[in-house]
Amino acid sequence: MSTEDQILSIVASEEGYLASILSAEVVKTSQTAYWLSQISFAQISSQSIEKIINEIIDLDNSVSCILRTAADKEVGIAAKVNAVKGIKNCLTWAPGDCPCRDGGDNNDDEEASGELLINGDFETGDFSGWTETDANVIDTRLSATVPFSGYYVAELPSETSSISQAVSNIPEEVPIQISLGVRGTNFNHIMTMTLSFRSGTTVLSSEVKEVALDPRNQFITLLYVYKTPANTDNILLSFTRDTSIRSIFIDNVSLQFL
Repeated sequence: MSTEDQILSIVASEEGYLASILSAEVVKTSQTAYWLSQISFAQISSQSIEKIINEIIDLDNSVSCILRTAADKEVGIAAKVNAVKGIKNCLTWAPGDCPCRDGGDNNDDEEASGELLINGDFETGDFSGWTETDANVIDTRLSATVPFSGYYVAELPSETSSISQAVSNIPEEVPIQISLGVRGTNFNHIMTMTLSFRSGTTVLSSEVKEVALDPRNQFITLLYVYKTPANTDNILLSFTRDTSIRSIFIDNVSLQFL
C-alpha cells in the first residue's frame, strides 16, 4: 500500500468512527424518547419540579456534548484531509522539484502546502519534534483522559508547563493556518498560544492568543489564520498556561500554508 493510500485509509477510518458515534447517539436518543413516552403523569407529579428540570437539563447537556464532540471531530478530520491533500500534491512532484521541500523551485504562484509540524497529534506517544518543560503525553487507553482524536494527548499539568516547536524554511508574506483542540479541566483555565515570526533568531513580530477554556470540560477547536511578515524564515509556536489548578490538554495541533 502506498503512503498516500495509507494516509487516506486512516482518514477514512476516522470518518467511520465518527459515523458509529453518531449512529449510537441516534439509537440512544430514540430509546430515551421511548422511555420518556412511557412515564405516566402520576409518576411525573410525584417528583419535585427542581428534579424534573435537572433531569431535562442533564439529558440536553448529554446530547449537546455528543454533538459538540462530533463537530470538533469533523473539524479535526477536515484538518487531516487538508494535510493529506498537501502531502498528496507533494508526492506527485518529481524528486527535488516539490515547492514545499528544500531544493524545490519555489515561486510566487506555487506556495508550499501540507503539514508543517512534526507529531502535531502526539501519536508517537512522546514529544518527538517538540520541546517541552514539565509536560506529559498521556496514553488515553491507560487513563480516564479523553483525547480529541487518536490515542495520545499532550498534558500541561502545572503553571510551569510548556511545549513549543520551531518550523524552518517559512516563506515571507504568505498566509498560514493554525488549528488545534484544547481542553481545560477547571473554571477560568487560560491557555496562551504564542506564534513568533522570526528571521534567524531575531523575532520580527509575535501573535499572542489567550484562550479561556470550556468550563464544561470539553475540547474546543481553535482556528487562526495569519500572514507571515516580510523577512520571515522560521516560526516558533509555543503553548503555556495559567496558574490555576488541574491540567490543560492539547491535541491535533496543525500548521499549514493556505
